[in-house]
Amino acid sequence: MRDKIRAGEVDVHSILGENREPQVVWGLIAPEFGEPIFAEYLISGPVEAYTHAFLGQELRLGWAVIFCTGNQVPYDSTWHRDLGSAND
Repeated sequence: MRDKIRAGEVDVHSILGENREPQVVWGLIAPEFGEPIFAEYLISGPVEAYTHAFLGQELRLGWAVIFCTGNQVPYDSTWHRDLGSAND
């Protein structure tokens, strides 16, 4: 995936501006990315059992993106539902 990102073959977004490592990779499970391992993991038995326990039997997968920090930069933001600070 890293090579595809750096070659501009997949849809990415960097909140740090141009010429920086991407921080969001969109369409992670889209077939055209040619990376089935992400979708295979999300529908694996252990993940399915875990989600069924919380959400019930009827599941629907929405957007799937991967958030990452490039250039070994520490993650400096909390998730939108977090109540703690970025260092918690």
